[in-house]
Amino acid sequence: MDEFRRRIERDRLNEQSSFLLDESLECSALNLIGAYENVFVRVQYLRAQQVSRGAGLDLKDQDRPPKVLNRIAKNASIAWPHDEFSTMFDLAHTVRSSLAHMWWIHSIEGERPD
Repeated sequence: MDEFRRRIERDRLNEQSSFLLDESLECSALNLIGAYENVFVRVQYLRAQQVSRGAGLDLKDQDRPPKVLNRIAKNASIAWPHDEFSTMFDLAHTVRSSLAHMWWIHSIEGERPD
């Protein structure tokens, strides 16, 4: 039971820390780019799982993640807020694209973060 409570507390602290501002604008930009890429890759992974199960999704189909998630949800008979997710994904994509094209990293110094 103690392990369960520690896990809940850890998750709560992680959720709270997600609303704290980063030390620098660069760190915030990298976090946003990383979060966008993480969602994109996870949706690709879900699509590959569905294809391997024969769920009717074509792996060659390079649809945008909102459309893929909507099709997965429909196949599983799950209510999915497609319009809201699509709007937020498009906004994140626009910001990510703008920020990613501003970066030119010459070198990385210091230790790798946890």
